[in-house]
Amino acid sequence: MQKSLGTAKSENNLKKNSRKRKILIKIQLELKKFSSLYTASPYHVIALSPNPAATDETVTHPHVSNETLCEGDGCVAIRTALEQGRLSDFFTMVRSILTTYNPDSPYVALIDWCGEPCYDCGYVMSRDDIYYCIFCEHDYCQECSTYCRCCDEGCCVGCAEQCPHCEDQVCTNCMQECAECNSTCCSSCLEDNICPNCKEEMENENEEQECKPSETKQDGNSSQPEASETEIKLAS
Repeated sequence: MQKSLGTAKSENNLKKNSRKRKILIKIQLELKKFSSLYTASPYHVIALSPNPAATDETVTHPHVSNETLCEGDGCVAIRTALEQGRLSDFFTMVRSILTTYNPDSPYVALIDWCGEPCYDCGYVMSRDDIYYCIFCEHDYCQECSTYCRCCDEGCCVGCAEQCPHCEDQVCTNCMQECAECNSTCCSSCLEDNICPNCKEEMENENEEQECKPSETKQDGNSSQPEASETEIKLAS
């Protein structure tokens, strides 16, 4: 038994383009499934002019996924109507759910119906899956996003840089110049505005300078006994 639902209007308040969509839907009731009334749905909600959600092609209506209606509080009333053979009431209740938008329990919210494309790869995301980059001010998907290991600020992969020393992804604000060689590295690797390479070179130079006076002192001490021995020989 089939019944075509007339035009159902739902106001689609999108971020960029607010308009009304008309969805033509067919409610297809299968009598052979009445024996499993409480274990499987005996009817399907089929979109005749489908305009699925951009983030999920199986969602053809905010409350329909894979041709199955989310009945919500109407579940018991719908099953009771079918058990008692009140088919007119059944179709009326299903139609009522389809023409009423519940913003608290949609498969895909109307505001996310068209989705948002990733600025880099074009992948269409729902509003909850968007990663915003504060540096280029664009929206990105998870694959095209990262975060700064120094300040934990989120950013896109394009606005992040890799520190040449620790190889971490760092935002542009946390990449700084070395005061000695002017090379760039993350702020975590800098010590007193000196990069690790320059720091190592300075430490090596200091060690060499500390060793030189010690060697000179040792050479001076070793020559004194020789002079004393010569003097002793002359005296004899």
